[in-house]
Amino acid sequence: MTLDPEMIRSFVAPLVAPLDLDVYDVEITGSGPARAVRVVVERSDATAGSGVDLDRITDATRLLSPELSASGLLRDSDVLEVSSPGLERTLRRPEHFQAAIGEQVSVKHTHAGETVRERGVVTAADADGFELATDDGANRRIAYADVAACRTLFEWGPAPRPGRGSKPGKGGANRAKGSRPKETSRS
Repeated sequence: MTLDPEMIRSFVAPLVAPLDLDVYDVEITGSGPARAVRVVVERSDATAGSGVDLDRITDATRLLSPELSASGLLRDSDVLEVSSPGLERTLRRPEHFQAAIGEQVSVKHTHAGETVRERGVVTAADADGFELATDDGANRRIAYADVAACRTLFEWGPAPRPGRGSKPGKGGANRAKGSRPKETSRS
């Protein structure tokens, strides 16, 4: 049986809703007996931004596994993975791109017959594609059909300035517990 991610999505969405979860994505990898079904869930709109904790992932896995097996959508040899999208989210669907407006992304796509990788900010998105303000100052319209891969980028912030912070062996923070600073005498 060929498994369709949309079929899985429509089946599991009402099952995880009571857990205050939405289905972000469904991915099926592998074929034959070594197939993995990955269900990516996120907190519903009422609690968006809070992330999905491990207990909720565990609850969703315990709920989905028997239901998918009983429905015939999950075989005994299949592996079910339930996870959260994480900080750097894969963008596949138009609603993913619409939710990422204003965010920095890395995209691999076809442009003028060649495969290119670009970074930039998603400035608009609709049913057919999205607008990207690239890091080199260009504004580009990219059709979803031309996208090979796209994900949001998490920026950790600026690197610390050189010469700042404590140095090993100096100051109280790095001193051995119970030791005292050297006393100097003045004559």
